[in-house]
Amino acid sequence: MDQMGWAREMSPSGCAALFFLVLMIDYLAIGPAALRDRAVLFFGIAAWKTGFDGSQLDQWTLEKVTGALQWALNQDKLAYISGASAAFIVGVAISGLATWVIGAMVPNSWGRKLKLDRVASIKLPKSGLYKINWKVQGIAATMGMFSDLAPGGLLGGWVNEGTKWTCEMAAPVIMILFGAV
Repeated sequence: MDQMGWAREMSPSGCAALFFLVLMIDYLAIGPAALRDRAVLFFGIAAWKTGFDGSQLDQWTLEKVTGALQWALNQDKLAYISGASAAFIVGVAISGLATWVIGAMVPNSWGRKLKLDRVASIKLPKSGLYKINWKVQGIAATMGMFSDLAPGGLLGGWVNEGTKWTCEMAAPVIMILFGAV
């Protein structure tokens, strides 16, 4: 167990291999676009969660984001919303981003069967051959580093357990491909 209260699924070498795999799949455009972007997002979340969650980069980024939010909240001291916690707002935003990610990951045919309507019609941003899809990489980084901020409750529980499950599913892939865990 680490300081965040969860066991890391990969060694530092396995995590580095996972980052390399994510960049290789994205840059070389390996596989059909629909699967490629989903794989980049899935493995990218696991790489960022395992590699940087609880790190100095994670803490610095969180301080900057919550500081900016707190500054905005403090602009009108008489507004009722100014008493809100900036960290809680970030967690709610992460839960919203997780909902978007689920919509982007679900195939359209499943969306119709599950009655997800517009959520299932969300598409991941596309990129070409020999280009990194920085939007998808940014989404993966945000979800990986900040998923632990999702508030309690049903949606927050799904976000936290979903990112842990993502890490658990990525570890065997790295072991099979590179022999590193």
